[in-house]
Amino acid sequence: MTRDEWENILKLDGGRDFRKEQFKGASAVDDVCANADGNDPVSLLLEAPTGTGKTLMYLGALRTYYPDEASEASPSDDSEVKAVVSTSGKLLQHQIAESAKKLGMVPVVLMGRANYLCRTACLHYLDAMPEDHPLHGELDLLCQWLEPGAADSHEMREILKLEKWSGEFREFMRHHLTASSAYCRNGHDGNTQGNCYFSDLQAKAAENPLVILNHHALFSFGASDLFNGRVLIADEAHAMPEAASSVLTCSVSTRQLYALRARAEQCREACPDAVASFQRMLKLFETRLQNHAGDSIVVLPAEEWLRFCKINKSILKPEPFGNETIRKCDPFHAGILKELDDSWREIYDFVTALDPAESGKSVLYFETEADGEVSLKYAPIETAPLLENFWKQWSGTVGLSATLTLPGAKEGEEFDYFRKRCGFPKPTMRPLILDSPFDLAEQCGVFVPASGTEYDCPAEMDPEKFLKKRIELAGSMIRAFGGRTLALYTATGRLAAAAAVLKPLFPDKILAQGDGDNDALADEFVREKEKSLLGTRSFFQGFDAPGETLSCEILEKLPFRRRDDPVQEEQIRRAGPEWFSTVVLPAMLMELRQAFGRLIRSKDDHGIFI
Repeated sequence: MTRDEWENILKLDGGRDFRKEQFKGASAVDDVCANADGNDPVSLLLEAPTGTGKTLMYLGALRTYYPDEASEASPSDDSEVKAVVSTSGKLLQHQIAESAKKLGMVPVVLMGRANYLCRTACLHYLDAMPEDHPLHGELDLLCQWLEPGAADSHEMREILKLEKWSGEFREFMRHHLTASSAYCRNGHDGNTQGNCYFSDLQAKAAENPLVILNHHALFSFGASDLFNGRVLIADEAHAMPEAASSVLTCSVSTRQLYALRARAEQCREACPDAVASFQRMLKLFETRLQNHAGDSIVVLPAEEWLRFCKINKSILKPEPFGNETIRKCDPFHAGILKELDDSWREIYDFVTALDPAESGKSVLYFETEADGEVSLKYAPIETAPLLENFWKQWSGTVGLSATLTLPGAKEGEEFDYFRKRCGFPKPTMRPLILDSPFDLAEQCGVFVPASGTEYDCPAEMDPEKFLKKRIELAGSMIRAFGGRTLALYTATGRLAAAAAVLKPLFPDKILAQGDGDNDALADEFVREKEKSLLGTRSFFQGFDAPGETLSCEILEKLPFRRRDDPVQEEQIRRAGPEWFSTVVLPAMLMELRQAFGRLIRSKDDHGIFI
């Protein structure tokens, strides 16, 4: 990329000033794109500190390959480079899409199936549902809403905002009418009535030069024809290892089983004996899960896996209803029973096919939440080996983030910790670390409890005193700064305790995670400077509050992972004597860097970090 080409990109983006580090990063991304048609895919790891403008780096590079005549209705096939941009969340997806549009690109934004209604499923159930059914009127209204040209969006988050839906119908939508329903995932049973928005969106994405996903959706697709031959731009790449691990972890919970029992209740009158038998089986398995409940985590030893599976096979049925029962029902109830069969079959296959031979690659454990819910989880110890085929499909890969390297790493090994966690291809280009545009020593102060002071109280020795002093500190800072404080906690229980104390002290001035939608809380915090925000790990990344809105950030404690995390425990066992420096400390430092990055977001920002 030449300087003149980059200057043209800056003009498209509103005439921004030329920045040397931004141009350097854009040129590196351009090099990956320029080699996308070769036999040897090129990969790049790029650490771009906050303020360097990394979004424009990769969008600007992609814009030079984007056909000017492309449009959403009929994208051109003449683009030299097709790309997928992946990021850490849905909000960032839409922000990146808006930035791309400013440059004259019209991307397809693609999220996971559960985010979209399936119009084919809606019309199927409307035809099948008796007119005197309590939900018929709402379903009819929804189908009218989804008529071509009538709906602004098929996204669940937008449709659920409408106050017209009853609670019962909202649940019906979530279970039966989204693209994640068994009916939609299984091809609509050959029904072509109406349009499945998710299927249409996938078809558009396959033709469009630019597709924007989030990491969870990216790994859920896995090795896909949609991605084959494209360049992958992984923004907020630091979040990829956790996203991959989440997608690759199988689980079933008592809450899921309860939901299945509730869904089956809709068909009790149609086939009472089959429903009763199904509900008894679910209750029996729910009891089996609860029998393994503990204080928090209970790991099932490898030698018990086979016994656990054998018992499950003896008491559980793979198809609790079956074709014969389903054929005897009216179309509406038959549709629900078939979905229940399909949903249950996924759980059955999981809990009866656990292979003890895989015990060296995965951990099987029971987790008990504070509300008593018990989950059975099957998690990979290392995700990298499972993603080998995923990385092979790209014609080039770029990983960008403000935090990809470990402080103190040897030269040439700065990116190794990140790369090994998710199997990101070994860079075929020189890894690039850009300089920060901020003078952090001048713009912020960092404070830690001095030895021997009242705040120097290890959490493990006196948890109650530790939490009390942290809450007192937060209150003092909120009062001193007149709000404008972000207090971050590593556990929801401690956040709740802090909120219970601080809200009465500062009426209507404390926003706490859990009070509402995270995006709405963030917007309110940015908009109203006198307010303070209490958050957990959700606010460690992807949260931007430049200016005076955020002047004080408090991190309640260093963000080490919970000690009973079974995956980390196995990684520690395998690491041997170097377990702290190779497993525990690096994970904490990556999160600490992300949390610290919330404070200074522009050259005009000043604040303190405690």
